[in-house]
Amino acid sequence: MTRSWPLLLLLLGGLVGCPTPGPVGDDDDDSAADDSAASDDDDVADDDDSGPVEAPITDRMLVIYNADEPDSLAVAEHYVASRGLPDSALCPTTPGGIDAIEASAYSAGVGVPVLDCIDGAWGDYLIFVTVWGMPYRVVGASRDLADSSNIVPASLDALLTAPYRHDELPVSPIYSPYYRAADSMGGVYEEGLSIADWREQGGANFYLVTRLDGATPADAMRLVDDAILAEETDLTGLAYVDRGWQTRDDTDGFGSYQSVEWELTRLVQAFEDAGFTTIYDENNAEIGTDPAPLTGPDALYYGGWYSFNNYNDVWDWNFGSISLHFDSCSACDPRGGTNWSANVLQRGAVATMGAVAEPYVAGLMGYDQFYRFLFQGYSFAEASYMATPVTEWMATFLGDPLYRPYGDAPLLPEGWQPE
Repeated sequence: MTRSWPLLLLLLGGLVGCPTPGPVGDDDDDSAADDSAASDDDDVADDDDSGPVEAPITDRMLVIYNADEPDSLAVAEHYVASRGLPDSALCPTTPGGIDAIEASAYSAGVGVPVLDCIDGAWGDYLIFVTVWGMPYRVVGASRDLADSSNIVPASLDALLTAPYRHDELPVSPIYSPYYRAADSMGGVYEEGLSIADWREQGGANFYLVTRLDGATPADAMRLVDDAILAEETDLTGLAYVDRGWQTRDDTDGFGSYQSVEWELTRLVQAFEDAGFTTIYDENNAEIGTDPAPLTGPDALYYGGWYSFNNYNDVWDWNFGSISLHFDSCSACDPRGGTNWSANVLQRGAVATMGAVAEPYVAGLMGYDQFYRFLFQGYSFAEASYMATPVTEWMATFLGDPLYRPYGDAPLLPEGWQPE
């Protein structure tokens, strides 16, 4: 993970305030001239020729699977049945691989089939779910945030937030239109907004994409089974924050190490105000490594950093747990290896997130924002994307997008700000 002042300049000069992308057709880049676009004149959902959509969220989802992998279809069908989605939500693709694929394979095997599933009804959809058997990395798909001449991999899920850009690869990552601004050092946060309400208020055709994955198809299915049961369970356990890799001072420039230290500082306050007993480690070592605590018992929620592509196997994850670790390879392979995401899923966590390649500090979510939104009653997908400033980049979110453990009984009020 590296500090990226070039990224800061890029965001200020080219991304912040840039026009939000809209859907384009398979044959040109002009959505205004494309018959499959959401409207005749622009891309906003409330301008859709078919009129506003008043459907439940489960009718506004696609479940994207690998048609060449029978187990991938099985996971997709399990999700559809478990969450009560219509069979029409099933979206077959032919990516030609299950791990990493080339940009050309993504365009033909994933981008085009997903557009076929959307069938021009851009405003009808809000959330996509990719499942076991779908590749998680697309080689040669993005321009590096710090050096646009350098072509790097991207998260397949991140590319699917704007599937109409499939034939433009490599793309330049963009400032996420659904991101809610935050100043962690100052303790000031923009209020949350459900994806349905955001779209209703004129938000672009931007899709929230999360993944049901793991070491096996059964592990992927467990994520939705546990999410549904956890929503009906009084979740218990400790909250952990592991900061201290850098000295916190009075600066938190976007894309800097200091910004993460402030996010984790505010996360402690979010956990405590939500009622959790919190273990707060400020040692320059990960939990499980001396002088930090050597074990992590009774763990329900976690946010921390930093060692590269490493998981200290000292944790006891409670049912319904969410574990978020900030490093440059935290989801390099969500199905195995030494990375954080694969290991916490194998050990029972219901959700996590990470990066499939070097994301830079600004390319991952603000953990204080994520938990703030989760505790206010938003879903895993909504909280993840409202807390992540950059899209079409490296992040992948692993878990049921509809997981909403506090939807009926929020732990933090709307408008909560740390003291």
